[in-house]
Amino acid sequence: MAVFFALLTLIGWGVGDIFGTVAIRKIGSVAANFWWSLLGFIFASLYIPWAGWIADVKYFIFAILLATTDVLGNLFFYKGLQFGNASLNGTITGSYILITILISVVYFHEALSFKQVLGVILIFSGIILGSLNLSQLGKIKGKGIFSDKGVKYSFVTMVLWGIYFAAVRMPAEKIGWFWAGYPIYFMGTIIMLFLLKSDKLFSSVRLDRNIFLMMLLFVLFTVSANFSYNLGILQGFTSIIAPIAGAYPVLFVFLTRLVFKEKLSRQQKWGIVSSLAGIILISFS
Repeated sequence: MAVFFALLTLIGWGVGDIFGTVAIRKIGSVAANFWWSLLGFIFASLYIPWAGWIADVKYFIFAILLATTDVLGNLFFYKGLQFGNASLNGTITGSYILITILISVVYFHEALSFKQVLGVILIFSGIILGSLNLSQLGKIKGKGIFSDKGVKYSFVTMVLWGIYFAAVRMPAEKIGWFWAGYPIYFMGTIIMLFLLKSDKLFSSVRLDRNIFLMMLLFVLFTVSANFSYNLGILQGFTSIIAPIAGAYPVLFVFLTRLVFKEKLSRQQKWGIVSSLAGIILISFS
């Protein structure tokens, strides 16, 4: 079941970001994050009657503080995409799984078998091959990748996401998968409202029907994926769930080719094959 929830997370993040990209390009990253958080808060709140009581208030407060790292990670992620090379910065942020795995192995004492380690390596290799256009790296001016303006934001995102997706296991075990993830949405609404200028807020209210639909689908897929991740780590190792769920950039790249009618390069095809091989290896181990 753990791998099943990880795959649901992969699909939700990969598909949801397609709709999110359309909305972000229309109304901006901060406005899109605000409406994602607010609509996500409304959507997630529908489950409260079945969520039960919060078993430990201390861990719920911890979940709120932890949610801030995820919200800020999202903000820096979009800044990286805004100011830098999309493929390069997307791959750097996707590397958060390495931090998550390291924390899970060291702090939670999760022991991986040889097959599982090999599966993680295949998935991570697939993320690099599938989402990073290596031929474009040579076009980046300056001294290496650090000359790219978005890299500093992407490394911050990588650290914040790595911490969040490892540490969320602690509140999830104490107060359940729902209450551990729920704070993301009201904290995101508050933080983004603070960052969003009033004129931009009211102008973003006038969403046309298509953009509203994109935002709604963005929320449905990604919020469901976030809770699926929490369910997955309660069923199995975080160090196994994180790399499978974290392979979503490969699905995202594949879907963008279908939506925007772009062809997959040989490198990207090998990336997809590598990630699928890693997921299958982990599933059968």
